[in-house]
Amino acid sequence: MRRFRIFQFLTFLLLPAMALAANITITPVRLELSGQHPYSVIQLTNVGSEAVTFQARIFKWGFKEENDDLNATEDVILNPPLITMAPGTQQFIRI
Repeated sequence: MRRFRIFQFLTFLLLPAMALAANITITPVRLELSGQHPYSVIQLTNVGSEAVTFQARIFKWGFKEENDDLNATEDVILNPPLITMAPGTQQFIRI
C-alpha cells in the first residue's frame, strides 16, 4: 500500500496571531499513514495567554536530487483546516 509521509506538523501556516509568538504544543510531531493505519489525530494545546488562529495544510514530503520536495496533496484530508483557540484550550485535528 502506498505510504504517505506527512510533513509534520502538517506545515501549519501561521497567521498573524501566531506571529506574536503564541505558545502552542503539538503532539505527535510525526505521522505515518498507510493502508493498515489510514487515519490519525493530532492534538494542539494553546499554552499561551492569547487566542491564536491558524490554518493547517498537508504536503507530500519527498526528496528530489537530495533536496526536500514538498507538494500540496488532496490524497489526505484533515479537519478542521482553520482553527481559532482560546488560551488554555485544546483542539484535535483529524487526519
